Amino acid sequence: MPEGAEPQEQGGQRAPELGAGVTADRERKAFISYAAADKAAADAIVAALERVGVACWIAPRDVTPGVFYADAIVQAINAAQLMIVVLSMNSVGSQHVLREVERASAKRRPLVAFRLNTTSLPTGLEYFLSASHWLDASGGPTDRALPHLVTAVRRLLASPENPGEIAGMPGDSNLRATGEVIAPIGKVSIRSRADHIG
Repeated sequence: MPEGAEPQEQGGQRAPELGAGVTADRERKAFISYAAADKAAADAIVAALERVGVACWIAPRDVTPGVFYADAIVQAINAAQLMIVVLSMNSVGSQHVLREVERASAKRRPLVAFRLNTTSLPTGLEYFLSASHWLDASGGPTDRALPHLVTAVRRLLASPENPGEIAGMPGDSNLRATGEVIAPIGKVSIRSRADHIG
């Protein structure tokens, strides 16, 4: 749940409706964890993924009215196949984001960190994200990194038994994130978390 989120519209903006390739009854495969101040980036991630048929769960859009917010969050994390954490100076201080990451880690869900800037992580997030994959979008516009995030998420969903292996899709032989390998893609790179500690 985004820090400071309410179960209604925030600041006059709504999360995008389900994308063209997603139906309302389809399983939500990706849980999006973000701080309310990063709502525009989170909405862009949801739109990019749902455009290619990857159903997302994002608060407050997908919280059923009348349902206890914490129950909805935990149920959505339990049902999701992976979590995307939007990392920024806003989210690293959010207790909601930390709790969501902890729950996903406890449920052994793959975590994909989408880094908006180079803010250092507090030790709690560092602990949970130390072995996860990172997509570093801090060097330019978020939109430029979204196709790489979509590719990584689709690979993880296609190969849940081996979440560390996202290489090997045709046309993307330069895109790898296994162990300590860093493979730059223009100014965007996917990295293991160990490259960002400190």
